Amino acid sequence: MSDDILGELRFPPRANEEKYPWSKWFDGSVWLLKQGEDFDADIESMRSAVYMAAARHNIKVRTHVPKPRNLMYIQKLSDK
Repeated sequence: MSDDILGELRFPPRANEEKYPWSKWFDGSVWLLKQGEDFDADIESMRSAVYMAAARHNIKVRTHVPKPRNLMYIQKLSDK
C-alpha cells in the first residue's frame, strides 16, 4: 500500500445525459419497449432500470412483461 498523498485528483465529469428517453417514456402513455430495439439489457435488468429511473424522476410507474419475454409495457401512473 502506498502512502503517497495526491495534491489534486480530477474525476471525469458526470454525464447528465440519461441513456434512455425517460421523459418521453414517462409522459403517461403506454409504451411498448422492444429488447434489441429500444434497449439491449436483459428484460429483468431493464425492468429494474425503469423503476430506478422512475424514483429519480419522482414518479410511480407500472410495467408488464408479456410472453415472449423480449417486450415490456411501461406507463407512468402518477407523481409521488
